Amino acid sequence: MVAAAYHYSAPASCNLRAAGNCSAAGARRWPQTSNASHSPPRCRRRHRQPAVSLFGFGSKSSPGSEQAAATPPQDGPLLIPFTPIQKTADYSLRLFNPYPVAEVEYFRRDEGFLVLGSYMSGNNAASARCRETQPMVMSYSPDGSKKMAVAIVLRGNEGDSALPPAPGNSDVQLGIAGGEVVAARQFEGNATQEACERCRKQLLAVLQRDGLSLAEAEAGGYFRLAQYGPLHSLSTRVNEIWLAVKLG
Repeated sequence: MVAAAYHYSAPASCNLRAAGNCSAAGARRWPQTSNASHSPPRCRRRHRQPAVSLFGFGSKSSPGSEQAAATPPQDGPLLIPFTPIQKTADYSLRLFNPYPVAEVEYFRRDEGFLVLGSYMSGNNAASARCRETQPMVMSYSPDGSKKMAVAIVLRGNEGDSALPPAPGNSDVQLGIAGGEVVAARQFEGNATQEACERCRKQLLAVLQRDGLSLAEAEAGGYFRLAQYGPLHSLSTRVNEIWLAVKLG
């Protein structure tokens, strides 16, 4: 993060064959340059929040909407941008271009939220604040390890380089996510282990039915949970199971 705000710009066209062959095993190490982009949901303006409530978001945005506004608001949550490929009654296929993330290994979700919230609120080398982004993405590996990742977009006029600033907490790692085609299936309510596994199996079944092959990591049992909306709210939360697939 930055001499000016960290901006993303969506490319005019995408190579689906190349994207479909990208690795989906998680965020990759941060390179010297990045071509990320941003595309926000519609939302109301809001005041600055402390780290504890950074991921409360405060407004609802639908992940099922396959298009977002072209001009970002100056405040409020941003959706990770993607290019819709196909939408069926059972799942959506989306092309995600590469984008920067901060991620942390965690045992309890609330601990992961707090660590990433601290980085996004200024616990970094530039003391720069980041925009709120959705969804929060949690990855689960067959060996039992878990990671939580959030997309990085700096607020305007914060930071002093073209790259996100180094974390103040050594547990936080910077990386690159995206560069892949993802099949997403929604479910509502609490994202318990049972609910996630049930949704994953349903998604696996319909992908097999439609003749779609999983990426290598997903074929070995890896999957991701994407969560949208306020973390601490009585309102219904929207969750998605993500499985990367191979095209062509």
